[in-house]
Formats: sequence, C-alpha cells, structure tokens
Amino acid sequence: MAYGYFLGLYQKVNQLDSSHISFIIIGIFLAASLWSGRLYWQLSQLIMRIGRKNVFKGDAPRVEGFFIDAAHVSFAGEVCQLLGFLGTIHGMLMFIMGPLAGLVNISDIAQLGRMLSDGIPNLGTALVTTYAGIVTSILLGCQNHFFKFILRKLKNGL
Repeated sequence: MAYGYFLGLYQKVNQLDSSHISFIIIGIFLAASLWSGRLYWQLSQLIMRIGRKNVFKGDAPRVEGFFIDAAHVSFAGEVCQLLGFLGTIHGMLMFIMGPLAGLVNISDIAQLGRMLSDGIPNLGTALVTTYAGIVTSILLGCQNHFFKFILRKLKNGL
C-alpha cells in the first residue's frame, strides 16, 4: 500500500475513478487480508500445539471452524470482483449518458467528436475499478486457496 502511495498510484486512482469505488475495493481487500493473516497465525499456533502434544481428535472441531472463517475471505474476493464490475457499468454509463445527453444532431461530426472526447475521462472509472476488482479478487482467491490447502492437509492428518 505504501509502495503504491510513493509511486503516485493513490493520486492517479483518485484522479481517474470519479466514483471512488476503487478505494472501497482496496479497503475490503486490506480488511480481508488482515483477517486472512489472523487466520494463518491462529492455524500456525494450532499446528504447533498439535505437534508438541500430539493431540488430534480434540482439535477436529477447531479445524472445521477454520473452514467457516476462511469463507469470509472467499466472500470478500467475490465482493471485490462484483464492485469492480459495478464500477465498470458506472463508468460506461457516465461515458455514454454524460456527453451524449446533449447531442441534438447526430450528423454533426464535429459536435459528436467533442462530446465523445468530453466523456473519455469517465472511461477511467470503468477501467480502474475493473482492474482493482480483478487484481484484489485474484489475490484474495490465492490467499484463500493456500489456506484451505493447509487446512485440508491438516484435516486429513486428524
């Protein structure tokens, strides 16, 4: 996050995304990543305890609880993806409806060109939110996949 700030990505996203949906997506991603990190830490504590005491059967319900907790990360990834799609629709509607609403004569090519060029900044909203939604969804999906992979291996050992 700090890396993106120093590269000027924060200012660029703020400039391009008039709906600010990208910041909501990034916020959900950060919250879900922190939740995922907490789950990884709790799971590592459980694995260390199992390794020390060789206690398996009593920990089976806790492992099942981790599957339920991991579903929140999966849900957050889906929400990020859908918010990105919502931003795409918003940006495209603003592109189409904003400048073309005042178009009276479609045969006037110069007026049509001016109106389309006025609507180009709205495409930034469409593209930035799509990009943010897809990237965060992929990253959360990877986190969730690896977490569930470890859980399945642990569950099979129980």
